[in-house]
Amino acid sequence: MTRRGVHGVVLFAVALAVAGCADPSGKVYRFDAQVPPAVQPAEADKAYRAAVAQLKAGDYAAAQANLETAVRFDPQHGRAFNNLGWIYYRNGQLYRAAHAFNTATLLLPDHPDPVSNLGLTLAAAGMWDRAVELQTRALEMDPGNLGYQSRLAFAQVKRGDELASLSDLLEAVLTRTTREDWARWAQNLLARLRSSDPAATSDL
Repeated sequence: MTRRGVHGVVLFAVALAVAGCADPSGKVYRFDAQVPPAVQPAEADKAYRAAVAQLKAGDYAAAQANLETAVRFDPQHGRAFNNLGWIYYRNGQLYRAAHAFNTATLLLPDHPDPVSNLGLTLAAAGMWDRAVELQTRALEMDPGNLGYQSRLAFAQVKRGDELASLSDLLEAVLTRTTREDWARWAQNLLARLRSSDPAATSDL
């Protein structure tokens, strides 16, 4: 299949996958607008490297522009889609974030980060079942990853799962995290679980 054909399949699959997180305006965002006449991987990598440096410097607007350039030059640049999704998520643009992350999962099938990032985005949209499914999948791909454990525990608590079934995850978060907010959250839930208090909070 040609690169153009693969990209067409990717766009179709993404449209189906994120239908539950649609922009209420009904607007469909496409990353292939103004696609250059031919794929130019070298130019895409150049824009991607510039974006990574800008992300590290905290210049998110410039990084977004370069990442959008990267995916126009190479619609199969999975890392660019993943980073672009993170910027959209950070900006509260959940539909665009889900679209970018889902594209990254298709282009980087062996990489758990886009899977977890898509789960995080759908969690922000209140799609807890799908969020749990994706965080579980990411954790299966990278067992012991604290970030995925934390995201999975949070999604399960928000979904209303029994705390008793989450004790191992909560213990992992409490003992391994360096984030004070996550530690307090896990400690609070574990304390309520040990005291058999059913009114455990999911607030973070």
